[in-house]
Amino acid sequence: MRLDFTSLYLRAFLGAKPFDSPEIDSLAEKMGVSRSLSTNHQDRYFVTGARGVAAATLGKKIVFGRAYFERLADKERIAAAAHEFAHILDNDNDRWRISVWTLGVSLTLMIAAYGAFRSELLSECVFCASFFVMMGTLPSQRRGSKVRELKCDSIAVSYVEGESMITAIRLAESILTPKSRLTALPWSKRRPSPTSEERADAIMALGKR
Repeated sequence: MRLDFTSLYLRAFLGAKPFDSPEIDSLAEKMGVSRSLSTNHQDRYFVTGARGVAAATLGKKIVFGRAYFERLADKERIAAAAHEFAHILDNDNDRWRISVWTLGVSLTLMIAAYGAFRSELLSECVFCASFFVMMGTLPSQRRGSKVRELKCDSIAVSYVEGESMITAIRLAESILTPKSRLTALPWSKRRPSPTSEERADAIMALGKR
């Protein structure tokens, strides 16, 4: 089976496992994002045991944290997927493109360190340090998160139940405590985001229109 770079990253760095979901595929069709996803239905959605992950888009793929995924009811899982599809519709791939570039630089530094010192431990430390430092200091990673999240919520609730979306949002916040946030997706660390209550209020306001 042919794997793209994103799939390799998910498997190698996050230990993610792919899963097939006809229900989420059906939602993708309704939202018009199917053409943006992999033609291989078992290479679209992933679950990872990595800490600090609820749900996120990586390129054109969706990754769920296992603890989050297993606690969601079916409708809530669809709602969470709708929010992530909204990010794809909104062309919210700046973080991923920067992350790929950063990963490439970090891999190059790791290879150079191994070539110079022949130490696997040192080269791994160089990779981790360079990746996390660069991702943590890029200001573009911290812009517009609050507006973007609320916009994606508004897109999503035109396809799914607002109540299910609110439940999924609150569950994500309960899982992503300050201590657990975020180890696997470092660009989210410093991005200001709306609270679950702000998002719930905005969703309920949409339902009253």
